Amino acid sequence: MMEKLRYLHTKYMDTPFAARFPRPTFKVVMLYVDEETSINRQMQRAELAQAHNRRVKDAGVGEQQLQEERSTDVAPEKARKRYQIFKQHYPAVLRLKQFFPFHLIDASYSLSDTQEQITQELRYQSSLDLGEETYSAIRHLPLAKDLQQTARQQLVSRLEGYCRQQRPLFGQVLGLVQQHVVPLLQQGALSGAAEWVSQHDLFTKHPVCIDMLLDVLSDRGFVAHYVQEVMAVPVNFNTVTGAITTRTQPLHRFRFTFDASGVRDASALKALEIAARITEAARSNIAAAQAGSFSSRPLPAAAPITESFIPEHLDLEAKMRAQDRSLKRVAMAGRSSSGAAVSSSCDGCSSGSTCTGHDSSSSSAAEGVFVIHRCLKPETNCGHAEELQVVAATG
Repeated sequence: MMEKLRYLHTKYMDTPFAARFPRPTFKVVMLYVDEETSINRQMQRAELAQAHNRRVKDAGVGEQQLQEERSTDVAPEKARKRYQIFKQHYPAVLRLKQFFPFHLIDASYSLSDTQEQITQELRYQSSLDLGEETYSAIRHLPLAKDLQQTARQQLVSRLEGYCRQQRPLFGQVLGLVQQHVVPLLQQGALSGAAEWVSQHDLFTKHPVCIDMLLDVLSDRGFVAHYVQEVMAVPVNFNTVTGAITTRTQPLHRFRFTFDASGVRDASALKALEIAARITEAARSNIAAAQAGSFSSRPLPAAAPITESFIPEHLDLEAKMRAQDRSLKRVAMAGRSSSGAAVSSSCDGCSSGSTCTGHDSSSSSAAEGVFVIHRCLKPETNCGHAEELQVVAATG
């Protein structure tokens, strides 16, 4: 089925029917428990179903609310045999990891923990869900989590640099914050939002002051946003022709948000917390009473055995890294040989625009020519800005 879906996706990719044949993606998740846990849960399920059915019959609300009482849940021998059938087919299930992303989850823990693990394993992963061409085009862009890991350290470094190297400008920015921004923040303390629109020349003449203000407020715990707008200001009106001459005036709009709670929220949140604790305790007592002798098994002391398996032909990130390593080895081999190396930057790097018209790599065995793209100017976001030709001595 997987091959058929891929065939249809490729066949109708560039046709009006492409939306009806999206790229297929399969992910396999398997919940695993040991034999003891499986038998205990089956027996506990039987007792819960019997208790529920007794209440339904006593209330006389109808048989449509009765739960199924499985015969395999009543007798421990049948429950054990059911688990043994699962173990017989277990190796066949594990073979799926050779063809699809396979996630083995330890389900011996609580229901909420298992649900959280399933959600984590089935989260979106671009290296598995995107096509190889698409993923190769965007993989050089940073991930949000990677930026957040060093954001705090970079913020501290910038603030220290402002104070040591640009103290006069930094002092003026702090003065504006104290004079104009802080009163607005105090007014919006209950709403958790404030906005300041400024026409101050300091931000126009020294754009670094915008970064200073954003960094200062970020350090204080606010979420700061900035947008520059342009306003047309009339300076002359021709009474004969009716023409209006204007000049552009930049407007610097800052918006700040932060966590805030209303005057009534504190007591309400405390009451909700107490009610939740009482409800959870009552549920635990009811479940323990219904379970009887088949009480839920305590949490294992050992770490969970959850593990993920990604087939090599589906792991695009690993394939891209392998290609990068092979290209580097080719370049090093070419440089160590007696061949010549010619380097030239593409149009994208020279003009600062996006690089086009180059493949990621190519080779000619007959001539011994290897083409490797490596960016000379990473700040241009070219992707493959330099074209390096290594000609072997035999070429």
